Amino acid sequence: MLPEITLGTGAIAWITALITIAIGLAAKDLVTTFVSGLLFYLNKDFNEGDIIFLNEEQCIIIKIGIRQTVFGFDNGRGETWRYVYNDRIKYLTLEKVIKAKTEGK
Repeated sequence: MLPEITLGTGAIAWITALITIAIGLAAKDLVTTFVSGLLFYLNKDFNEGDIIFLNEEQCIIIKIGIRQTVFGFDNGRGETWRYVYNDRIKYLTLEKVIKAKTEGK
């Protein structure tokens, strides 16, 4: 037979507090990424299909999602997709191509 474990009211309160803190810390990153994605999605300066320079590399915005954005690069080996979490975009340099340069000009 297993021994009976009894916890006092104080121990239960501490355990509940620790579980709440752990859940809060785990959810913080998810909420931060979600809010950053929502703000980037609602920012109409950048749209899916736009040609941009991401850290001085030309690419196209493939998909703006809630958690991450997909950028497409043609790097000579073929088309490569780069997945960037939206909370990391603020640390990158994004430049939008307004008018593409035509050859001969």
